[in-house]
Amino acid sequence: VVAMSRPSSDLVVAVSSPSADLVVAVSGPSVDHVVTASDPCADLVVAVSGPSADLMVPASGPSEDIVVTASGPSVDLVVAVSGPSADLVVAVSGPSADLMVAVTGPSADLVAACGPSADLVATSGPSADLVATSGPGADLVVAASGPSADLVVRISGPSADLMVVTSGPSAVLVVTASDPSADLVVTASGPRADLVVAASGPSADLVVRISGPSADLMVVTCRPSADLVVVTSGPSAVLVVTVSDPSADLMWHHLVPVLTSRCQRVVPVRSSWWQRVFPVLILWWQ
Repeated sequence: VVAMSRPSSDLVVAVSSPSADLVVAVSGPSVDHVVTASDPCADLVVAVSGPSADLMVPASGPSEDIVVTASGPSVDLVVAVSGPSADLVVAVSGPSADLMVAVTGPSADLVAACGPSADLVATSGPSADLVATSGPGADLVVAASGPSADLVVRISGPSADLMVVTSGPSAVLVVTASDPSADLVVTASGPRADLVVAASGPSADLVVRISGPSADLMVVTCRPSADLVVVTSGPSAVLVVTVSDPSADLMWHHLVPVLTSRCQRVVPVRSSWWQRVFPVLILWWQ
């Protein structure tokens, strides 16, 4: 059935039979197009309300999976997948609005939100191992939270130092810097961890500690002008080097395992006459 009421009127097409699915109606010279699917198995409906109106496509059938809606000329697109197998939702609220992608279906694994002022957020599904957050004013956060996840990277501010934390079963490394001017701190805490490096400030000296089963070395410097302190504390450790003063003479304490077991600690001493005799006494002890 095709009806035109006057020469200047718009076209109206109506299909009314049992098998009819399509209705196209245009109500005036400047009116937009309207398409309606009315059959039970119909899935598509397109409606535009005016010359400047945005497109609206709702899927209303049993197998509907897509809905597209835009309410105004300056309004951004909204796409919603709402069917049984639907997994995608895309929503943008305005011209300057950030993009939001949400996967909400049974197999959905991704959620992302980004934009000029918005930070990125990505989250995976049941088997997810990654979460990332970033933005112009936001720092990066990567968290591996899955069964096999071992890595966590966190940056607390634009000028903040890097923090890397491996927290999985096989994780052995932790790197932390709490201040832009702070020195690096590395901690190996896993089953195979043997190393700890700590420096408390920009001018602070290095501290290296090996604490694992095979660890034999400890290096400590307590201040910028402080001398080196090296302590080997492992099963095969035989050496302790201590210098208590920048101008002090070097002291070598050769400690065999037996002597190491008897000595609980090594106390630095001032340079004196017996400091030169001490190595001889050690040789005599051996």
